[in-house]
Amino acid sequence: MHKFAAGHRYLSYLRPNSDEPRELLRHLTHAPGVDIGAMVGKSKANGQFMIFEYGDYSSHPEGFLFAENLKRKGISRAPLRPLHEPAVIAQTDEPRGLDWHDVEGSARRYRWSGPNPRPKILIPYTGRRAHIAIEVVHGNPALRLEDVSLRVEDSPVACKVETGRAGAFYLIADIWLQRDDYTVLTLHAPTFCGQGEDRRKRGLAVGEILIEPIKSRWRAIGWSSIRERLPF
Repeated sequence: MHKFAAGHRYLSYLRPNSDEPRELLRHLTHAPGVDIGAMVGKSKANGQFMIFEYGDYSSHPEGFLFAENLKRKGISRAPLRPLHEPAVIAQTDEPRGLDWHDVEGSARRYRWSGPNPRPKILIPYTGRRAHIAIEVVHGNPALRLEDVSLRVEDSPVACKVETGRAGAFYLIADIWLQRDDYTVLTLHAPTFCGQGEDRRKRGLAVGEILIEPIKSRWRAIGWSSIRERLPF
C-alpha cells in the first residue's frame, strides 16, 4: 500500500482530489510490463523502502506541529477578502508540503517551487475578473519557459511572459476569481535537480504576486506605488 500523505500536498484539504492516487492505481494494475515486486526490490536496494523515522517532537512547543499541519493542508489560511483595488501578495513562511521550498532572501523574499512540478498558489481574494502578475526571481537553468503553464481551479488559462526589472520576469494572465471562496492556481513548472551543493529539485523561484481587478485597470488613483512595480 502507498499512502499519498495529505501533509505533503499544499492545500490538500481546501481542494480535496483523488486523481493522483487513482492514476497510480490504474497504472499499477493495467499498464503493461509493470512489476510491483521488482519496484519494491529496487526501492530496497536503493535504501528507500520504509525508511521514514519520526523526529524528536520534544523540541517543539505543545500544539506547534498541529498548527503547522493546519496551514500546510489549507485548513488554516490567510483571511478571505474582496478584491476592490490592486494588491500585492507577498511570500510568507508557512509550510507548504512538497509544493514549495522554504522562503529565501531578505529584502526580496521568494520560494522555489518543487519538488512537486505542479505546486499550488492560494489567492485570498474574491471577485470577478482580475489581472495577475507572478514575479519569477530565478528560474532553473534546465527549465524551458515554453514548458511553463498556469491553471486556475484546474482549468488552463492563457499566460504570457514579460521581462521585469532587476533580472526578474513575470507570468501574466487574466483570471476569474471565485465569487465567495478562495481561488487556487496551479503552476505547471517541471523541476530538476540542481548542480553543486544544492541538489534540491527546483523549478521557478516565485516572489511577489501582483493582482488587480480588471474593472480598475486604468484607474490611477491610490496605487501609483504598485504600478511602478508592474511590467505592463
